[in-house]
Amino acid sequence: MASAWRFYRHGIVVLQSVRVLDTASRLPRCFKHPLRRCCSTSNTQALGQLFVSGDKTVLDPKRAARLAELKAMEETVTDPEIKKEIAAYYEGKNKLATMMGCNPDTFTEQDIDDAIRYLLPSGLTAKDARPFLKHPLEYYPKKDVLFLDANGRPLKAGFYTGCPAYYDLVYELLEKTRQLDERLVASRSADKRLHMKAGKNVSDETVSSSHQDSTRWLELSEIQEVLKEKISEEQYDAVLTRLKALANHPMAEAIQPFLDQYRRLVLVLQERNKRIELDENGVAHASGKRKTAEAEVTVSRAATSGEGTIMINDGSLLEVFPLIQTRQQVLFPLILVNALGQFDIKATVQNGGSSGQAGAIRHALSNALVAFSNDYYEKLQNAGLLKRDTRRKERKKPGQKKGEKIAIGNYAHIIIQIV
Repeated sequence: MASAWRFYRHGIVVLQSVRVLDTASRLPRCFKHPLRRCCSTSNTQALGQLFVSGDKTVLDPKRAARLAELKAMEETVTDPEIKKEIAAYYEGKNKLATMMGCNPDTFTEQDIDDAIRYLLPSGLTAKDARPFLKHPLEYYPKKDVLFLDANGRPLKAGFYTGCPAYYDLVYELLEKTRQLDERLVASRSADKRLHMKAGKNVSDETVSSSHQDSTRWLELSEIQEVLKEKISEEQYDAVLTRLKALANHPMAEAIQPFLDQYRRLVLVLQERNKRIELDENGVAHASGKRKTAEAEVTVSRAATSGEGTIMINDGSLLEVFPLIQTRQQVLFPLILVNALGQFDIKATVQNGGSSGQAGAIRHALSNALVAFSNDYYEKLQNAGLLKRDTRRKERKKPGQKKGEKIAIGNYAHIIIQIV
């Protein structure tokens, strides 16, 4: 078998000339036996029947609609290079069908793939590295009409970079940063009082971080939908870094509408809707966990402010937790919200050691305090006390004393051998 192939860019292969031999002895050994039997005769129609058999000529309705759409798009093509590729595609398709003894009008894409797989057997595992024949309008990337004028000329300077929307966005972010820097310098040099006022605005903006907490930056797929082109993860990280830098700029309030284009509203922390509520007697009941320890806490306001009591398993805090570190863990939520001595606390804890039990009580107490004031929620949430601490002790490793601790004797043995 002798064949000449013309390779177009992007790996599109078009058959230029093919000559079929009648003798099966000269066929490559990698051909399968059924194909050898078909090619052993001079009847190439039998070979064609091997590829076009059964219901293969019946196209899927979706695929048939897609082919009809491509056929209609061919009439609107104005690029001479694309027209040349389309002509070469049909030429290669017709020659493949003639070689296989099939009708070119009924030669489907599946038949084209089978014919190329038979004529050019490849051991490459990557499918995109194998030869194939596809319609140019289906394979070549589409040029967005938004970047072209009526005469087909690019409107933006980044058109020939391959990612025009991405680079235009990067340039826009850099320009926004430069403008904000100029405004900040002008405000500082104009009047010191104006600068102090801008400083107050900055503090107000940082306090309004709840807006950032209730929103999130667009993900990679969402950015691609906005830009209408595919970008890599590195490019996405570069855009996200510049957007965050702009959001943290002292004068970011001036471009807040621009930043909101790349943020999406998210559900405010679901814990706010699931937080503990006071019962009829004004008492809050909550539970908490840490490692294997489980704690249940009952919190009520003290009769006299500053004289609140803490009872743990019918014992005082000092009796149950003699170590100061564990007592600090239990009292930390009260110290954080400046409510030490204002509540009567009764806790029951089981399982685990002293550290795990202290963490479980801290978790339960934090959840119970939220029921008394909304201000407590913000402080405790920002400190991360309303979520369970999922850290656990690292497991012991073979040949080591602990998870990361290595016996000194191992090092001494190694040193002795080196010496």
